[in-house]
Amino acid sequence: MRRALLLVVLAGCGASPDDLFILSGRTVGADGAPLDGVDVTAARIRFWPMQETLRTVQSADGGQFSFELVRAEIESLSRENLWFTRVEASFPSGAQTWTDLALYPPQLKIPTLYDWPPGFTVVDGGVVAFTPIAPVGRDCTGLPETGYLAHAVVVTDEHGQRWQQSDLLARHPGPDAGLAFATFEARPIVLHPDVLEDGPLSLSMEAKRFGCFVIAGGGVGGAEAHIIETHWRNPTVRFIAGTRRPASRGAACPEVRAGICPVTDASSAPFLLPRPMLRFRLTLRDAAAIQSVVLRNVITPYDLPHIARLELRAGGDEQIVHVPNEQVTLTEAIALDDDTIGRVDWKHIVLPRPLAKAQEIELELDTPVLQLGEISLFE
Repeated sequence: MRRALLLVVLAGCGASPDDLFILSGRTVGADGAPLDGVDVTAARIRFWPMQETLRTVQSADGGQFSFELVRAEIESLSRENLWFTRVEASFPSGAQTWTDLALYPPQLKIPTLYDWPPGFTVVDGGVVAFTPIAPVGRDCTGLPETGYLAHAVVVTDEHGQRWQQSDLLARHPGPDAGLAFATFEARPIVLHPDVLEDGPLSLSMEAKRFGCFVIAGGGVGGAEAHIIETHWRNPTVRFIAGTRRPASRGAACPEVRAGICPVTDASSAPFLLPRPMLRFRLTLRDAAAIQSVVLRNVITPYDLPHIARLELRAGGDEQIVHVPNEQVTLTEAIALDDDTIGRVDWKHIVLPRPLAKAQEIELELDTPVLQLGEISLFE
């Protein structure tokens, strides 16, 4: 499974492998003031997370940095051996900021790389208090106001990522509309006990900016603006213990796999389903009156609408629930092993009333699922 690059990719018609590619940008502190002496690395990544460092420079003269790279170093000459280039700044605070590129005109200026002050806390009620990244002004003009900046808490356990929750909701004008056409609504980050589940956990924070960059110096594209993503990782890590054990732990799911069910076994690592599935039937170890549903690491086809409806059936009872608005996730899309593009999401759905107490629970979604980490059902 590989991360998909949601970038405008321009074919370099007539480009020579020996051509120079000039990449520039600047580093600034958390207050937006230019920051010199920051290590900035350009690396080639073929298969995530393996990467090969190409150059490392230090920002200077008002936070400026630049790389002169030979095109053959960064741009694959074969469609069968694709890679992308990561430009990453490592700040003295411990914060990391990076952007991934698959676009190589003669000259490219990437968005400003901001520092992010360390530190966040989880206060009463699971509210996460943190210092946001300084408001990032537009680095270019000529695009509609599609930019956003989202901060997110990443929850991990011994199996990997258990939950992801951001401070931004995306409202889509239509079922097929992407983030470029969405409107956004800020919200506090509140970690509900359901999403934490049980056991020891570590919390970290990351952020993503969806914004624009400048192509300069002529050549393919001329002096134009395009969309790119910039990512941050905060250096602070917190450790907590979850307290909620789901009623679905250890439930059987014979339609997914006989024996130990891979989507109720406490691991949120995405499991490749035997086929795209809309309906999931779980047999709980003990009858339970389900009151909330958590879907972890749910991957659906990127070219299909977002999950918007959930039907639940248990003991003759049935509920149809509207799924809340999409949160902006840190990785909106990934390339699966068969080159299908998948949409990654994390869902916490509270039912308007408890479902009838039963041992057999059926869930049906309105969009097929390709891979799934875990279904957690809570009383």
